[in-house]
Amino acid sequence: MDVALHWPGAEKTAPTTDAEVSARLRQYQALHQDKRRWTDIAYNHAVDTRGNAYELRGFDRQDGSIKNRGGTVYSVLYLDGTGAEVSDAAKTTIRALFAEAEQRAGRPLKRIGHRDRQSTECPGDGAYRWIQDGSPSPTPNPVQEEIMATKEDLREIVRDEVDAALNRLLDRPDIHVSGDDPDRSWVTTMRQALGITAEAGVIKLPDGSELRADDALAEILGFVRSAKSTPARSVA
Repeated sequence: MDVALHWPGAEKTAPTTDAEVSARLRQYQALHQDKRRWTDIAYNHAVDTRGNAYELRGFDRQDGSIKNRGGTVYSVLYLDGTGAEVSDAAKTTIRALFAEAEQRAGRPLKRIGHRDRQSTECPGDGAYRWIQDGSPSPTPNPVQEEIMATKEDLREIVRDEVDAALNRLLDRPDIHVSGDDPDRSWVTTMRQALGITAEAGVIKLPDGSELRADDALAEILGFVRSAKSTPARSVA
């Protein structure tokens, strides 16, 4: 059994809305049933350029997309007849469908384009190049990866950066504080390092409220302590 990628033929544009996709699929279904006298649209699933998947015959019914090979191929129709490269969103979805077909088969399946089994331009040059390359996953976008960092990732970054700053403060000979309250000692140290006056300033918050700089520093230090799960260091 193979997994095969198809295109709908030389369409001038790819459908880009739900309504356009639905109309195209109904058009192909009518062609296959009414003109070619097949039982249904030939493909198991379809995927549009946005990465949306559409169940056609599904996984449990044999496809009819390649002549004389019914039941030996799992087929996906990529809804872009322009011959362009497969979109990243579609690549992700098609790979997931191929993986599901392999899981159901219980073994790896060969990935082919329609033209590998019949004389046809299907699935278009762009899609076929991707199949020939082994249908690799999309190249990660560094900006997207950075945006998708989890809160825990950001917490780790902040913890490490602030901890490094505190370590640098410990090494400064011009800063010396004492006191029984380690949090307040560290607040004093931070105030000195940042040049905050004794009266301190205020920080404007997005909701319009104000937060005293000393209180903000105390909250930062409390955050670092909880993230590290270790007691605050005291300064003699």
